[in-house]
Amino acid sequence: MEVAQRLADAEDFADQVERRLRPANTTDTYAKAWKVWARFCAAQGFPELEATRGALVTFVV
Repeated sequence: MEVAQRLADAEDFADQVERRLRPANTTDTYAKAWKVWARFCAAQGFPELEATRGALVTFVV
């Protein structure tokens, strides 16, 4: 078996493991959490996609 095929098989396996281990509501939960982050960034005037350590600490606190 060539290396490219072994790597492709490993990627397929990783996808299968992820599907089995990830709870069904994860995507929905992430979407809701992103909305909270987006509102926080808008209120603070922070860019959503360029989180700094200070922005993350401020968000958590």
